[in-house]
Amino acid sequence: MKNVLLMITLMIATVSMASAQHSAQLTYVASADAAGNPTLTYNVYRASAACSTNPVLTKLVSGISGLTYTDATVTIATGTYCYGVTASLNGNESSMSNLAPAVIPLAGATVLVVITK
Repeated sequence: MKNVLLMITLMIATVSMASAQHSAQLTYVASADAAGNPTLTYNVYRASAACSTNPVLTKLVSGISGLTYTDATVTIATGTYCYGVTASLNGNESSMSNLAPAVIPLAGATVLVVITK
């Protein structure tokens, strides 16, 4: 099974001066195995650490049929996240995509992060 290419966009919506609601929007390129395989799905993994530290990623969500996922559980308190994506087909899972970092900014900031391999 082919690998998946991952890109992340951070979406920040200010709720008030004291707080902000944040999310990280992951966009990934379809696995080469996706063509003609409607049962292919994607799994998103996340660690609450910088990608440069080789963190252990845990599965955040599985069975995604589309090429985007929005993680609305990110917080300013954690600050830095590392994401990876795998493709899954007929019980077989691809190796992990490239790892992509997301650094959650303070309220009112907007950041776009695109990681390519």
